[in-house]
Amino acid sequence: TSITLTASYASVAKTAALTVTVNNSNPPNLIGEDATVSVDGENEMTTPSFSTTQSGDLLVAFVGYDGPANSPQTATVSGTGLPWTLLARSNSQPGTSEIWVAQAPDVLSGVTVISSPGIGGYHGSLTVIAFTNASGTGMVNAASAASGAPDVVIPGASAGSWVFAVGHDWDNAIARVPVSGQVLVHQRIDTQTGDTYWVQSAAGPSIFNGPVDIHDTSPTNDRWTYAAVEIVATH
Repeated sequence: TSITLTASYASVAKTAALTVTVNNSNPPNLIGEDATVSVDGENEMTTPSFSTTQSGDLLVAFVGYDGPANSPQTATVSGTGLPWTLLARSNSQPGTSEIWVAQAPDVLSGVTVISSPGIGGYHGSLTVIAFTNASGTGMVNAASAASGAPDVVIPGASAGSWVFAVGHDWDNAIARVPVSGQVLVHQRIDTQTGDTYWVQSAAGPSIFNGPVDIHDTSPTNDRWTYAAVEIVATH
């Protein structure tokens, strides 16, 4: 439907009409999660086997790895017989947080996704989500800091889009506390190495156009990396 609003404004000499038409005849479809799998491990990590129910799912891999103090860590993602593309990498603090994406033209059955660190011998965490009603990805961003509450902003998400992020805390194995309206999708509190890996998202797709700030209230004293992506809805 279209809604037409007419308003008037006054000037010194005349009054004129201003007409604004809002078109909501093509609203976004509701993004869904067809499959979600996670694995916590060391070096190469392989997700549990998963399947999808629809063709055309958008596959997004959220990867976190520990790494050395003085050399940037990286990751690569493969699997499902599809080509994967790196969207965002945050590794200016030790370790890395990365987002990779692939499009599945057909229904998938019994597939796995694999991640590998550029520098071996480190722990990590991998979460893969197959999204339905997703036309692709929009804005991405990466952030990091030596201290402070983990925080990464998608400055202009569209209505109907859903924002997700992946983070890594190099200093401590301690749970994240998301701000109100956000949820932890997966979290690894690795007491063996003293690291934390997590995937966090808005509780649901955005209702309006505007920024989405993926943010945690604590901890506030650790080094962290964060990478975020906007999942864009179909219409």
